[in-house]
Amino acid sequence: MYISRRKFITHSGLGLGLGLSLPMTAFAMQLPARATSLHAGPMTGYPAQRSASIWMQTLGPAKVSIAYWPVHQPHLRETSIEMSTSAREFYAALLTLDDLAPNMTYQTEIQLNGKI
Repeated sequence: MYISRRKFITHSGLGLGLGLSLPMTAFAMQLPARATSLHAGPMTGYPAQRSASIWMQTLGPAKVSIAYWPVHQPHLRETSIEMSTSAREFYAALLTLDDLAPNMTYQTEIQLNGKI
């Protein structure tokens, strides 16, 4: 009897010695509600003369952006372009912070789906 690989994988289960088995789909998990939370990062990338790149990864699809401003000067707050993470890019985003002043320390705030 021929069993295709796909059929074997989808219909095989736990052999309990009694001919009982559970299909592998019984172990499939739903994405948790926190799937859009931050998984890795933020990590600084390559700095340039007046910009810097920041890498981050989420647990699922999300819209991410970074607000940034010089320390003790929140009135100069700027926001990076909002990017969407997807499975195609492994839920990773590379954001660029522009118009940075030399020798200045910046405070940042990560925004996922519009929330801090």
